[in-house]
Formats: sequence, C-alpha cells, structure tokens
Amino acid sequence: QGSFARVKICQTQDGKKFAIRAESYDSKKQEKVREFEKARAIMIKAGVLYGDVIRKASENAMFRGTGKSNQHLPTVAKMYQLMGLQEGKELYDVFVELKRDKKPLTEAQKLILAIKMVEEIDRLHQLGIVHCDVKPENFVTNIDGEVISIGAVDFGLSEMLKIENWFIQLESAVGTPLYMAPEMFQGQASPASDMFSLGVILNGKNPHGRKWFFGAWNNRIDDDIRDTGLNLSGFDKMLEEDPSKRLKAVEVLELL
Repeated sequence: QGSFARVKICQTQDGKKFAIRAESYDSKKQEKVREFEKARAIMIKAGVLYGDVIRKASENAMFRGTGKSNQHLPTVAKMYQLMGLQEGKELYDVFVELKRDKKPLTEAQKLILAIKMVEEIDRLHQLGIVHCDVKPENFVTNIDGEVISIGAVDFGLSEMLKIENWFIQLESAVGTPLYMAPEMFQGQASPASDMFSLGVILNGKNPHGRKWFFGAWNNRIDDDIRDTGLNLSGFDKMLEEDPSKRLKAVEVLELL
C-alpha cells in the first residue's frame, strides 16, 4: 500500500487469496488517467493485475490514504483493482530483521535469492517491461529455510520497451538514487538499467562514490546498502557505467 491507495486481502470460497487495491480516481485529471492506463497495461502484461472497476463515490466523499500524513482526500470515484497476492515481506524488511536478530542468511540462501531475483527481472524484460525502480523494498519474499519465493512489486515507475528501441527516453529522471544506473540520471532506461540496480543489491556496494543523497554522506549510505544487500563477490560488471558492457541476466545466472 502507498500514500494514496489501500490494499486488502480477500479470499474466495475455495480458499484462493487475492489482493484488492483501492485508489481515488478522477477521470477529469487527464495526466493522472494516462498514468493509470500505463500502469494498468504494464501490470496486466506482468501478470499481477486480473481486472479492475471504477465506482462513482458519493457526493463530497473523502478517501483516506495510508501515507505518513494519513490524510483524507476528496474523491469523485474509486478504482478497485483485483491483483495476485504476493505473500511475504519486503526484502528490505527481511534484511533489517536478520541484522537485528543477528541471523545472517546462509550462502545457499543468498544464492537462491539472487537467482530468483534475476529470474524475476529477466521475466519482466522478456515481456518488454523495464521496472525502473529495482531495490529491496520492491521485492516481496517468503523465506523458509532454502524454500524461497520472491516477486517484484510496485510498477508505478515501470515502462514498456518499444520494438524499435533498446532503451526508453523518460520524461525525467525516475527511480531511487542509490540504486539508479548512471543513464537514468539522464532520463534514459533499458533492461541494463535494471541489471545495474540488481547489481547494487547483489554486491552490497554503493556504486556512486562520494555523492550527497538526502542529507546523508556516503559512509552512512555504504552501511545501509551493505546491510540490505547480499554482499556476493564476482558481480562488479553489473555496475559498469556503460550499459552495453554490463552483464545481462543470462550471464549473471551462469555465474550464479
């Protein structure tokens, strides 16, 4: 769930679980409608959205989001989306809990997580989707010993590749700075950009040197990335500045 949407779990009579996402919707806000339509198409392509419906709200209705402000916002309609339920926890939260409890992942668990993350992002690329915001917060995982499931979530910044181009020209720089590939700061993205972001997680390294992000010097950033990464060795080529020189998903899987 996010600042302007709420998510609830529902269950069918035969026990199958789904997620229902509710969000304020206004057809008069054309830019917002275009964003909805783009995100909707990507989520359907990714196989995470099964259907949606828009219902008109009562007069002067307010919609309460779930952000830090927990503010009530006026709305004329609500969009309800039926989505596949990815059970588990954000990978970021898993890393934080493991550090707190002093229960590090085994090498086998790290390798399984790495393989499954690369396979998931490669699956999206095969569908023509560039996630554009790969980071631990955007993976949901369930870890039970060496039985591990993981899936990518939050396609709000994702883009579809066009057949004639191997990269996407973005309207502006998007993503999470600590995990963004160099070209993304220039408003370009491609499957190689997602591989760079994955490389930050696999390596557990700050690839940007002494840069200032959100008021924190990189020594603090280094600690955060190391604590929320897999700290595997041998994947530095995922962090090449030139996208054409970065390891592709198939090459990373061969190394794993």
